Amino acid sequence: MELHNHAEESLIKERLMLKALFVSILILLLEVIFGLISNSLALITDALHVFTDIFSVLIALMAVRISRRGCDERFTLGYHRFEVMASFINGLLLLVAVAIIFNEAYRRIVEGAVINATFMLPAAVAGLLGNIYVLGILHGEHKHDLNIKGVYLHAFSDTLSSFAVIAGGIIIVLTGYTRIDALISILICIFIGFNAIKLLKESSILLLHGVPSDIDLDDVKRFISSFTGVSSVHSVNVYALCSNVRIIDAHIVVGDMRLSEVNEIREKLVKELKNRYKLTATSLQFEHK
Repeated sequence: MELHNHAEESLIKERLMLKALFVSILILLLEVIFGLISNSLALITDALHVFTDIFSVLIALMAVRISRRGCDERFTLGYHRFEVMASFINGLLLLVAVAIIFNEAYRRIVEGAVINATFMLPAAVAGLLGNIYVLGILHGEHKHDLNIKGVYLHAFSDTLSSFAVIAGGIIIVLTGYTRIDALISILICIFIGFNAIKLLKESSILLLHGVPSDIDLDDVKRFISSFTGVSSVHSVNVYALCSNVRIIDAHIVVGDMRLSEVNEIREKLVKELKNRYKLTATSLQFEHK
């Protein structure tokens, strides 16, 4: 089984996440300070979410660096699984943040709160600009890497949060209705919770060696069986070590043919499985019927 070297790719990811980390820290400091001054739960909610963003980036950076260590005698497939574990932790952190925010929002809806929108709005606008920058540098990469997807989801939900906080601040300035702050926090929490559950589901499938959600196992079997010279295929296993390392092992039954012909089929299959299903590591065992 051959595992491809992703060192150069991981270095690019690391640089992107370091930029996201720096911007997120600036947003956190700004929103905490102005959230406390203005007494805005929506702003504090966004700051709490930014804190989980920072934690998620740190975990993702650790995952990228550890996965670069390669294989050793104890971990013969390398440390790629750490990336999946990091993504699972990210999802759990989001759900914890949601529970805390829901509790505080309910209290404020019942009791009410005094909010100074004059300090609330500038911080929300600054947070919006920072999150848009993070989304820009991560755009495209989040589709191919589960860890970057986790960071991207945090930044995306934060962007929506900033829009909502700005809208809430404007409503408070125009109408004086301060409970809108807590209501916006609840709406933000619903969105965050939905994405957290989705992230947990995807990472759980990988942790349990499930077939990646975008691959149909029956389609893979049919595709292999369609090759000239292949009689049948059995004992097919498809799973992923992480979002970038997908593995297939299978037993392929062929007719009576020379070793060179078998090797030719093997080479074609390895190439086509990678192009069609992004299966980057293959272990194909050929049998004669």
